[in-house]
Amino acid sequence: MASFFDMDLPVLFSSQEITLSTKQDSLFCKITFVFASTSTITRREFVSKLSDILSPDPWSVIGDFNAVLGTHENRSCRIELPVTIFIR
Repeated sequence: MASFFDMDLPVLFSSQEITLSTKQDSLFCKITFVFASTSTITRREFVSKLSDILSPDPWSVIGDFNAVLGTHENRSCRIELPVTIFIR
């Protein structure tokens, strides 16, 4: 049985993500699974490092970024940075 992911392609990982690559014929694709830190500073550093993974190939990013759109989504009394850190 063939594996969907090519084990000869790089696997990138950190404490907040794992990125797997696959190749079908000449088409490359990346999938990143995210579980971002609850720390605003650590999460912001992680999001800025996502640009290192960018390529012209198709890329899916799936997971929990631990970010909120507004105060209505937060149960604690302190709101951290909104998801605008992802907008360029």
